[in-house]
Amino acid sequence: MTYYNKALEWNKQVEVCNKLPASGQFNFPDEFGIPRYENNRDRPDEVPPIWLTDRSIGYPWGYVKGKKYNISANEHIDSMIDIVSRGGVFMLSISPKSSGEIPKEGSDILLEIGK
Repeated sequence: MTYYNKALEWNKQVEVCNKLPASGQFNFPDEFGIPRYENNRDRPDEVPPIWLTDRSIGYPWGYVKGKKYNISANEHIDSMIDIVSRGGVFMLSISPKSSGEIPKEGSDILLEIGK
């Protein structure tokens, strides 16, 4: 509730993503926040009006030395089109280094998506 109370002070609209864990139960009540289906998994046939899914630009999710950028820009674009065309919100994790720098491989993919 602190986050929502702060939003009132800031005069800003805020939302919370409600991730569906392996248990099949959301970590907040169903009516709270935007339901999030990781990489479009566990998404029911009937989805709420607003839902979100996420992908990583490469794996693992966070930055690690030797991170694999084995998902092409076209694959990310295809996923984004698929999700958004069905009313979802597409979130792409770019996994910057601790300095904030985006590794060249990730930057190249983002630039290609932007084209």
